[in-house]
Amino acid sequence: ARITSGGNLLIGNTVDSGNKLQVTTSNNNDGFRLNYPSTNSTQYPFYIGTSSDSNYVRVNASKIALKRNGAASTIKTEGSSNDLILQSQRNLIFNTNEANEKARITSGGYFGLGTTSPVSKLNIVGTDNTSSKITITNTATSPDNTWSIHSNYNSQELIFTGDNTEVLILKDNGTAYFNGQVTIPAVPVAITDAASKG
Repeated sequence: ARITSGGNLLIGNTVDSGNKLQVTTSNNNDGFRLNYPSTNSTQYPFYIGTSSDSNYVRVNASKIALKRNGAASTIKTEGSSNDLILQSQRNLIFNTNEANEKARITSGGYFGLGTTSPVSKLNIVGTDNTSSKITITNTATSPDNTWSIHSNYNSQELIFTGDNTEVLILKDNGTAYFNGQVTIPAVPVAITDAASKG
């Protein structure tokens, strides 16, 4: 190691690149290392931040914590051709409000919303008609419209709506109800007026 005339500390190198601390190594895990008790997940041996602790990034063996005084924190790549890869050895889990899981991508490529064990490429689980709804909105000036699909847990129906109007209802017995329009699908179904579906 050496300290240059400019006050820079060089470890493993004799060429000063102008940084205050310069560590050079050709081996894994021996460039810069901080050890702390393995049973303590609340200690952060690595910390970069302001003296007031209003903004920081801190790291321990189980998490990377970001704080920006109430504003959004950003993880980004630099350069127009650089992608960002999030890599997990198992599942990729998305939490909000600390540890409340909202979504996950499994190692098998299944995406789950509201479930920790999705069984298909897209698996949405909710406890009512709203939380299990898929909504598609066209925000063009004219005409704008909103389509949605949801499973009615009370009647075991799959309901398609356009601008809050039911346009198609599929029952679990194979019966289809078309609101104001009669359409003959490739597979015959019983067609009944939506007002008299019972």
